Amino acid sequence: MSVLLSLDYSTSAVGWAKFSLDTNELLAYGVILPDFKVPKKAGVPVLAYPQAQVLKLRRLSEQIMELIDDSVTKIVVEEVNNGKNRLGQKILSGGHFVLLEKMPQEVLQRVTFVDSDGADGWRSKSGLGLQLTDADKDLNKRTKQLNKKLDPKTKKFPLITQKTLACRWVNKHFGLN
Repeated sequence: MSVLLSLDYSTSAVGWAKFSLDTNELLAYGVILPDFKVPKKAGVPVLAYPQAQVLKLRRLSEQIMELIDDSVTKIVVEEVNNGKNRLGQKILSGGHFVLLEKMPQEVLQRVTFVDSDGADGWRSKSGLGLQLTDADKDLNKRTKQLNKKLDPKTKKFPLITQKTLACRWVNKHFGLN
């Protein structure tokens, strides 16, 4: 059986799923949380940025490598999206590099990066066609108005985003929730 391993990297965890390339069946999925703990001295972390992040990213990549066996013939990694948080984007790109650096050449050749957003991203009209419905747009409009009225210290109500739409699609197509 040929298996596709898909990876969705974040600064705090990595979502993953394995699919059969023969049957398109979802075989397994999960989230990898780094089991690296920042050492503390008298309750104060002894490492800060960038040392703590590098050690965390190294451990995440080791945990990802444990998912890769001979059945994994293709590895798809979600590309880093454009964002406002420069430090977060840098850490994500660093995480990709650390993972690729860990891979032997024969595994590295199986890796493809895919864009999630943008004109040709997997979430776009030309990808899975994930688009806000009129009801979603109306709800977001009302949510934004409500959030403006809340005290700045109050937690805001979430908007329906591309991630929301992707979760809906996965839940519908794979019977998850």
